[in-house]
Amino acid sequence: MKQEKKPGLIVMGLGILSSILALLAVHKSYSMFPDLNIMGWYANFVIPVGAILVGACAGCGYGIGSWVTQTRLTKSTLIVICLVQIAVYFAGRYIEYSSFNPVHPDTGASVPFFVYYDYVVQSMGWLNKDGTPGEPFGLWGYGINFLDVSGFSLAGIFFPAIMMKIPYCSHCQKYMKQTVLTEIPFGVVPRKVKKGDIEESQKLEDEMDEAIKIGNEKLAELTQVMTAGDYSALKNLLSEINNHKELAKKVNAKISIKTVKCNGCHTGYAQPVVVVKNGDQVEESELEKIVLTADLVRYI
Repeated sequence: MKQEKKPGLIVMGLGILSSILALLAVHKSYSMFPDLNIMGWYANFVIPVGAILVGACAGCGYGIGSWVTQTRLTKSTLIVICLVQIAVYFAGRYIEYSSFNPVHPDTGASVPFFVYYDYVVQSMGWLNKDGTPGEPFGLWGYGINFLDVSGFSLAGIFFPAIMMKIPYCSHCQKYMKQTVLTEIPFGVVPRKVKKGDIEESQKLEDEMDEAIKIGNEKLAELTQVMTAGDYSALKNLLSEINNHKELAKKVNAKISIKTVKCNGCHTGYAQPVVVVKNGDQVEESELEKIVLTADLVRYI
């Protein structure tokens, strides 16, 4: 087996580039619209919404770099990215400092960066209801600033963390292709049942039991033909299942069959997932994977 690729200059370079562009965009928007301080957006006084949004945009380059180079990211990579994002945050603050070029009002001497940073942090405060600046936080400003830095750096690993969830072929060192092959109805179309209507409730329960039974039978058939690598039988079975694809969209539960395959070495598997809808809530639970033969991977 090949030695697995490590995230290199392209991955890190694109991540740093997207971070710089995100911070420059924030700085530009603030210079054009002084009332629009995106990094100053907070929810419930303690959740740095602005820093999280900017941080997520800043870190998207790492995810793009991972996809472009087909390099899998690891937990250790996420730690490195988080540390780099902290450095980027302070680099952005230094760019802000350089653009303002603050000077001492009495002597006209240039104010050092750390003096400027300390002044800005301790001067932070919430706005009053009339829009005027509130009482400065003082040293408590460092607590708020810690939330900013944490929100920005941790949000920076959002897209890279998503890339970690994508199946990866270690042999070919490529991300595997995922496709929803079919969906098997596994429930009934929701309908209201009057309270106390025992007969209708029992009817609905019987229909649900029957739908689960048929769904399990179809999954068993699908598992059998896939394991055997019988493409002709699979094609016929999928055609039969797909006749009910509209029903699968309407019922309160279904089995979604997702194929995960590598087009390089033709390894892959099918992942059945039970999807249950309860109002606005959706619960998913994975069933046992179905290993596919190389010939079947070539066809599907």
